[in-house]
Amino acid sequence: MTLMKLGSEETVNLLIAHRTEPPLQVERVVKVLDSTHTVEYLHKYLDGLFQKDPKAGGQYHQRQVELYATYDKEKLLPFLRSCTDIPLQKALQVCEKHNRYEEMVFLLARMGNPKAALELVIKKLEDVDKAIEFAMEEGDDDLWDALIHLSISNPKFVTGLLNNVGTHIDPTKLIQQIPEHTEIPNLGASLVKLLQDFQVQVNLREGCRKILVKDSHSLMEKLYKLQGSAVYIDGDTICKACGNEVIGTGIYMFATKMTMKTEKADFVLFFCGHVYHGRCVNKKNQRMTCRMCYVHTRAEHRGRKEHLLQKNL
Repeated sequence: MTLMKLGSEETVNLLIAHRTEPPLQVERVVKVLDSTHTVEYLHKYLDGLFQKDPKAGGQYHQRQVELYATYDKEKLLPFLRSCTDIPLQKALQVCEKHNRYEEMVFLLARMGNPKAALELVIKKLEDVDKAIEFAMEEGDDDLWDALIHLSISNPKFVTGLLNNVGTHIDPTKLIQQIPEHTEIPNLGASLVKLLQDFQVQVNLREGCRKILVKDSHSLMEKLYKLQGSAVYIDGDTICKACGNEVIGTGIYMFATKMTMKTEKADFVLFFCGHVYHGRCVNKKNQRMTCRMCYVHTRAEHRGRKEHLLQKNL
């Protein structure tokens, strides 16, 4: 305690540097600092420990929410963002007790209640720009409707919406809900900007649509040419199922004609280029399938499924 009073920062750094050596283990230091009613020193120690090694004091993270809210409010939100092992409901109660609205917005959104978080931004923080930013991050159409509903009675908020949401929602949805005879600051300029932003969005979408149509047409032409190209089959061409020769004499055939009768045997040519005897072809679900491509595709799907399962474990 004497060292803490002489220089808390240097003492904290010393305790953290030797935290694995007895009697300076984390649990022992926390117990001493907590029992001597020097809670602010406890906060400084746990804060320094978290900056150095977030996992070292994991069992004290819930306690740190209260400590940050009391002694170091600016670090509370970054701390909540960094920790994934804090009981959200208890953290929310602490933030409510200390009127930490920004932290409450973050926790409510993390708990899956974005509408309550948005209402908090509008009614407590009274920040329309932050409300718009929050709705953009969530990307939920219902949240935009809630934002309009909560803001429509505040002329200042309506001006902010008119100036900023033209590229995110249909402007008529906002304009139609503005009550008659409502005096809105800079309404004319806001409406002009709103319509200009919306027109830019429409032009971008139209440009993207034209590019997609052009690319689709180009790829379709390429596919048509590939499917109509000739495939050479000669005496060395073998069946991909049994490994025997398909025919004895060379012949050109187009891939659009799927089967051909020869003096030697029936054979089947698939668009993928693989050739089989008619008797060797898989008939799955009453239709011919290329055995090689079918097995390869199944293997790819199985590998992708195993990768996803391992990733989720």
